[in-house]
Amino acid sequence: VEEKEEGKGIGYKIKLFLGLAKDLEESEIQSLERSKERLETSIATLGKLADTVPDDIAKAILKAQVEDLESQKADMEDLIEKKKKKAEGLLGLFGLFG
Repeated sequence: VEEKEEGKGIGYKIKLFLGLAKDLEESEIQSLERSKERLETSIATLGKLADTVPDDIAKAILKAQVEDLESQKADMEDLIEKKKKKAEGLLGLFGLFG
């Protein structure tokens, strides 16, 4: 997602700066929110599975995967917050658009 963000042209960045690209950003935010929900489901499922697996090695692997997914979820939450702030644009900060 960050690479995609870097590849956007100057016209998009000006619109974003002025708060005119809010709809595009909102669409990306919604997509990230859906991905975050899927991650939460995966985390819960793997956590339950780790509790039921009798093998200590398999349990440790599942718990490590849960930790990795939780880290990804935290990164995604940070990205969502950044996108929400960017969607406001400079003029949105002053209440000129909105």
